[in-house]
Amino acid sequence: MANIKIVANEPALIIEQKEKNKKKSTLVIADLHIGIETELGTENLARNAIKRMIDNIIELVKETKADSLILVGDIRHKLPSEKEYWQVMSEEEEIEHRISIEVPDMLFRIKKECNVDIKIIPGNHDGGLKSYFETSDEIKIENIGIIHSHKWPSQELMKDIDTLIVAHSHPAVIFQDEFGYRTKTKVWIRGELDSKELKTQYDNINKQISIIMMPAFNPLIIGSAINTKKKKFLGPILKEEMLKIDKIEVFLLDGTQINV
Repeated sequence: MANIKIVANEPALIIEQKEKNKKKSTLVIADLHIGIETELGTENLARNAIKRMIDNIIELVKETKADSLILVGDIRHKLPSEKEYWQVMSEEEEIEHRISIEVPDMLFRIKKECNVDIKIIPGNHDGGLKSYFETSDEIKIENIGIIHSHKWPSQELMKDIDTLIVAHSHPAVIFQDEFGYRTKTKVWIRGELDSKELKTQYDNINKQISIIMMPAFNPLIIGSAINTKKKKFLGPILKEEMLKIDKIEVFLLDGTQINV
């Protein structure tokens, strides 16, 4: 069986497995949303922020001595739609477009500097990356399944796993101090999928499956606070009937468990 380890103080995890009597480790990160940096206001600020994030990924791969890297969806923030020749792009749209088409080069830089295999689980923002990298809607590492979660995992995946790693929802919590000042921070979420609900979606699956929800890797995306009246996660597998929200466990990036 493969083991999952959270990388301390980072929105990243390591999956360790034994392969031919040799340990193999895979670094998993989610929701890079490259291009959201254009909202900083200038192209220079955007590119510097993206470079820092790519540098951080390279450093993490080297520090963890990972053999491979899995990017779980929404590598791009969005791919701007093409306009007709007579329509003029705004300056922000032009920057967004240039950055979007440069994403493969950024990922090739990681591959070259770290000498790792890169696998991509495309999210709902990632059209076009299939031409450059190995992609799959889902990845299974022994007893662990990985999806982006904007659509249902397959029957084949669910029957073979006991743990499902998902992204897409960008979980966070809000803290408020005695003066009313509020801060929001990224969190990990661990829970269980309801076995009865699983049977309504999947044939011959009658077992408990644990779920781990990843925070977004991009430092500009904190996420949606779950400790509000509107507790809600994205994707069909995380609908309220399937994932019992009142039974989830919440952890800060440093591993501290908190009550919400």
